[in-house]
Amino acid sequence: MFSRWLLAINALTTTSSISSVILGAILSLYLRGVLSLELLVVTVLGIFIMHAGINLIHDYQDYISGADLAYRSRYSGHRVNPIIDLNIRPTTVKYVGYIHLLIALSIGIYLALTRTLWILLVLGLGALFGVGYSVRPLRFRYRGFGEVLAAISTGPLTCLGSYLVQTCTLHEAPLIIGVSIGIFTFIALVNTGLAHRETDLMIKKYTLSNLLSIEKLKIVMLIAVMVGIISLILSVMLNYVPTLSLVALTTYIPLLRSVMKLTVGLDKYLTIFRKMWYNLFILRVIFTVIVTLSILIESSLASW
Repeated sequence: MFSRWLLAINALTTTSSISSVILGAILSLYLRGVLSLELLVVTVLGIFIMHAGINLIHDYQDYISGADLAYRSRYSGHRVNPIIDLNIRPTTVKYVGYIHLLIALSIGIYLALTRTLWILLVLGLGALFGVGYSVRPLRFRYRGFGEVLAAISTGPLTCLGSYLVQTCTLHEAPLIIGVSIGIFTFIALVNTGLAHRETDLMIKKYTLSNLLSIEKLKIVMLIAVMVGIISLILSVMLNYVPTLSLVALTTYIPLLRSVMKLTVGLDKYLTIFRKMWYNLFILRVIFTVIVTLSILIESSLASW
């Protein structure tokens, strides 16, 4: 039962939010000399539950809209759908998703009351962007800017929230470095939209991937990768992270390669994407590990 629900919530995708939580916490150690492991565990637990709940809600919404059924009628899925693949009742998926969301909001409110009320703002925006991603009346994912809001939510917004939990103070550092890690979410979602390009149009689901031509989409993706690179370099220049963190730029190389291959033709590109989809989340984890280790090494050397 546990393994079934672990598949249902698409646990791998939650690493995108968890990575940002860890990054925000390690920034607090580097910039303020503060790091509470207890608060970090609570924050990770909260973001994991929230992300899992939002995943379930999205899967339910895409199922009832016909998006996933239309896609599966033509192609094999790149990830598990709890309703189609695990035969979990749609209403069960929906209610479990909202229960997860309520639990996560409770944890967030607790942290806001015990740490700083600024967390309520981050929590509110995260819930708005997350649920509004696919739920009416907002349905950001159906209006062409869901990818951007998801990247903001799982990148700079979550990173800032984690930093606030640790320090109770606002700072621009987690927002800037958070952009560099949020880009991975953006690329993953744009690629997902490419895979669903034809079937999404059939049900009038207008994502960035079918609103733009392939040529323009490639330019947007290249710009996004460059923004991520610049945000990391800027973070180093402003002394928000150590110079050693620049090693994390190596994780952008596979991103650039995948985007450049978009010219090989959409069908062949989608084959490449399905092989790389999981790697996008792994690359994000590696990025976080590199930055974290650079901060720990720098802090250790400074203490000597």
